[in-house]
Amino acid sequence: MSHRHSRRTALKILGAGIAAAWLTPHRSLARSGALLRKSIPGGGQLPVIGLGTWRTFNVGSDPQLLDARTEVVR
Repeated sequence: MSHRHSRRTALKILGAGIAAAWLTPHRSLARSGALLRKSIPGGGQLPVIGLGTWRTFNVGSDPQLLDARTEVVR
């Protein structure tokens, strides 16, 4: 008995796997009712937001790169 799969069978299996992953709800996509907040000096709080990946803003101490990233945040 041969255990070789045809291209059609392989694509069906791949498609089923992708569909299962796409249809499965993920915790990271769930929204909660309350916003996360972080305390700031002066007694206030700001909502916590994402500003992109760490690779985008991890520029070390290069003044030119820091200035460019500061403009993005403004």
